[in-house]
Amino acid sequence: MLLVYPDVFPKNMTKELDVEQIRVGMVQGDLYYIEPMSGFKPLPSGSARNYNIVVSYWAVQRTDFMPFWYVTSVNANVQPRVVQSTSSFDLEYVNDFDDVRQWKRWRGDRYNPFTPQERAERLAYDENNVVCILVIIY
Repeated sequence: MLLVYPDVFPKNMTKELDVEQIRVGMVQGDLYYIEPMSGFKPLPSGSARNYNIVVSYWAVQRTDFMPFWYVTSVNANVQPRVVQSTSSFDLEYVNDFDDVRQWKRWRGDRYNPFTPQERAERLAYDENNVVCILVIIY
């Protein structure tokens, strides 16, 4: 949902990360791919590799992450598969945002996520039992 490498896309359709030996490319809209380049070292089974991908704006809550990531290949012998850890709308693969640095968008940001109690205090019902939301502007 966020523009990857905003200084590159959509002017160019790919960004090569030479140190990591991968190429990030735009398929269409918010759909991107990552593919190995010449010199890419395969991952042994059970291992992991982290990549830092630059995106525009910020993600400040769990619902900013999309489920059902998938892997495919140009090799017809490789069957496309959903990445198992992302195969749920429950977003279990996204850790809780438990550090203020994870939801502050800039140094002067005054936003803090509401606790369940704060949410309940901001909800009210009118005489027709319709929820009315109390809006607080900082």
